[in-house]
Amino acid sequence: MTLTILTYDGLVTGSVELREYNKKYVVNSYKNLRQTPIIKYFNDYDKVKGNEPFYDAYLVYLAFQKGYTNNYYPITFTDKSISNKGYSSKLRTSMPNIKQKINSIPGYETAIHVFIMCPFSEKMIRDIKETMEELKEGDIIIHIQGEAMLNENNEPRYKNDEKDRDTGMTNKGSMFGEAFNLFTGGLEVQEFRKLVNKFGAKIYAVKPECSDKTSFRNVPKLYRDATKDILSVCSGDNLKLKYRLLKVHSVYQDITDKDNLASLSLLSELCKDNKVYINLVGYRIYSSNTENINGLQFYPIPKKYNGFRRNPKTGEYEKPYDKRGEDYGNQRFMKQKSIASYNEYIQKFINVLEYKKNNFNYIKSGIVDGTGIHSRSLRSPFNMTLYFNPPF
Repeated sequence: MTLTILTYDGLVTGSVELREYNKKYVVNSYKNLRQTPIIKYFNDYDKVKGNEPFYDAYLVYLAFQKGYTNNYYPITFTDKSISNKGYSSKLRTSMPNIKQKINSIPGYETAIHVFIMCPFSEKMIRDIKETMEELKEGDIIIHIQGEAMLNENNEPRYKNDEKDRDTGMTNKGSMFGEAFNLFTGGLEVQEFRKLVNKFGAKIYAVKPECSDKTSFRNVPKLYRDATKDILSVCSGDNLKLKYRLLKVHSVYQDITDKDNLASLSLLSELCKDNKVYINLVGYRIYSSNTENINGLQFYPIPKKYNGFRRNPKTGEYEKPYDKRGEDYGNQRFMKQKSIASYNEYIQKFINVLEYKKNNFNYIKSGIVDGTGIHSRSLRSPFNMTLYFNPPF
């Protein structure tokens, strides 16, 4: 088996420019589209979170598109050996090796593809190991949304406001000091990265090459083309561009944000003839006595915990800090509420997605960080008042 890992960092799928583009232009385009259940969801979602672009759907587009060049930079996972839990990430990734850049992956169109576009759960790790065993006679390419934000020297891999050499877009950074998909479920993602190192995987950072780095509305044409096709598919029309035919075995996805629906809608169109396993994960839900975002502030923030606070009620690390004091914030983990909401959201998510005829086999992949009293990673990354209830 040849194992290849392709990572897509936040600059590639969620840059400052893509966020502005969504807020100023994409949000205002919905009214001109056929009002399918998916478009209605986008519209309701963006009324609250209009600065969030189509992260996962851009990843899918980049993986399948054939009209532009993707550059692949060799990288290495150099994680710390101590457990990846608590307020600081233990994940480390080398800087992209510019001198060894390639613009194609051998066997790309004949390999079996797996997409991971969510935080890792315990069941995910078990399933991925089984998939690798099942497909051990062939070549596997795993696409991952998110990359570690520090290198092996504990330095930022990209500075805030740094321009990317391939796209010309700007890094946003992260509230958590780490990509969210790699922060929640920290023990499981650490185990996955150990596993791929053990297999001797070839690991690359994916960067699309955009010749128009200072382009219309500061978003390269590649992303405007992607957005048009994403919206076209989600509004019930056909794809306009040409795409690769890829063999997709399985997809791992969460079930809250609009980009989750967008990525699977695009995949449903691109994988019409394939039976694809769609593995859906959920999140832990807490009771919180912080009533709304206006009751929060980022300052003063605890310096010793990288801006997180250790919640005395839960024993876990969270952001942001409620300015009224330590008695405010997450109060306790609600196990039954988490499980019930997970099951409810899955069904509602599928109901919206089923507007697009697909060949999906849906699988429950569990709740990230488990359902024990304490989060497995000791992280409940955000104060529960910031949790967004999906507008199903």
